[in-house]
Amino acid sequence: MSLLEKSEGIRTLKEVSKRVPGRISSTVSNGIKRGRMLRLRDMIPIIGWIVAGLLLVTVVLGLVFVKNQNATFRANMDRLEYREGQMEQFFMEQRKENARIAKSDIDRENYIAYFSNVITEFYASRTSGRNNELTMAERRLLLGTIYDYAKGTGFPFADEFLPLAYLRVESEFYQYNSVGGRREYLTGTSGERSMFQFMPATAREIYRRHGRDFDPEWYKSFEECVWLWFNFNHELSFIFKDADEDDRIRWAAYSYNRGHYRNELVTYYLNGLTIERHLRDWPFRSQGDPNYNYHILRFYRQYRDGFRNEEG
Repeated sequence: MSLLEKSEGIRTLKEVSKRVPGRISSTVSNGIKRGRMLRLRDMIPIIGWIVAGLLLVTVVLGLVFVKNQNATFRANMDRLEYREGQMEQFFMEQRKENARIAKSDIDRENYIAYFSNVITEFYASRTSGRNNELTMAERRLLLGTIYDYAKGTGFPFADEFLPLAYLRVESEFYQYNSVGGRREYLTGTSGERSMFQFMPATAREIYRRHGRDFDPEWYKSFEECVWLWFNFNHELSFIFKDADEDDRIRWAAYSYNRGHYRNELVTYYLNGLTIERHLRDWPFRSQGDPNYNYHILRFYRQYRDGFRNEEG
């Protein structure tokens, strides 16, 4: 090999050696670049799944939110419908109550008008006592008070007709009598007062039992007299509460007239004995009318049935 060839060979090697590192570095650089690109490509599906997962979670949360909102809406609607139902029920009950009150007002006026006429007719049948008659205003007040107590609570043994029977028997609907030409409040032969003819001691005891201060002029007030009668009749009727209505009315009336613990009256009732038996064993003699209890029952039926037939 000539010297020229050798020099050419050396130059070629040098040139190659110069180019090789550049190619190697270029190859490595290109490899790194290709590696990065490959890793990004590999991550694209993963990123896609992550995005899809996030979208799925978002959709699920949205569906849950919508479901909860629907449930809340339905609950609110149910509450609204319930409240509307309650309001409708309230207004329905209110309408019924208004109708009942209106009917009660009509019944009250009919009651007052009817028995005002009954009292007028009774007065017309009398030949005396004209100056002691109740005025129309007094009749309205008396009858209205009786009706209101009868329709109130707490007195299951008396209606609006039973007190009238006592008024008819006890005082014949008179609140006054004439003494020496003067008009005075009615007083019985034994000191009984008011249209219901209570003994003052009995009235005082009823006030005491009900915790009320005794009013010494109670007999002048329809309100007080009616209150006394309803409470006293209730006490007497309760003793005989197991009897049927007619017998209970008779026993209570008999007790009203004679005293319920007098002459073993209650003992007779509790032992199943009759009023007639008690009358035989304890005759009235001069103490009063032995038919008092029958009179009360008779007038009670007369007034009750007369008014109901009138009302139709």
